[in-house]
Amino acid sequence: MAASSFKTSAEYQRERREHNRQRGVRRLDIEIDAKLMARLQKELADYGAATHPGAALVEWLGDVLPE
Repeated sequence: MAASSFKTSAEYQRERREHNRQRGVRRLDIEIDAKLMARLQKELADYGAATHPGAALVEWLGDVLPE
């Protein structure tokens, strides 16, 4: 059987991270305790935190921090 020409999720992730790195996007890995996350969830509700909390946090930070 021939190898699949479809990309794996790991390949997509590598490509996305490389593309972001070239654009100057930096990755941030944080740990948040349950109480703080519950408070953040309330603040980020309008930003889609229920489904994508990391993306919601980035968008929220962009709105609340001055340029």
